[in-house]
Amino acid sequence: MTEWLVKLRGNTDHLAKLAEEFDSALWQIIDEHGSYYLKASSLDNLTDPKAVRLEASELLAGLEGALLFRVKRVVEVSVAYTILRINEDGSRDTFRESVGLDISIRFPQTEL
Repeated sequence: MTEWLVKLRGNTDHLAKLAEEFDSALWQIIDEHGSYYLKASSLDNLTDPKAVRLEASELLAGLEGALLFRVKRVVEVSVAYTILRINEDGSRDTFRESVGLDISIRFPQTEL
């Protein structure tokens, strides 16, 4: 099955914390050689990179809502310009766009 990885922008320490705390069968944030990507099962059936970007942005917005119970300060995490498609044979296709969508996520200050 084809998988999509959507590169994220933000403070590396904050992205590392996200990767530690949010890892589920439905979606996860993974560290790949120092770059952080959103991987989600809801992206797997999509074929258009623009649709993948939009769905990834909606997932990040949902994450922000889930964290509202623990807000202490604002941490900026956004969908970056790079989207990777991992094909069934393991090969990768890279898609780049010129517009980023910014989503703010809040974390407890003591955990960062």
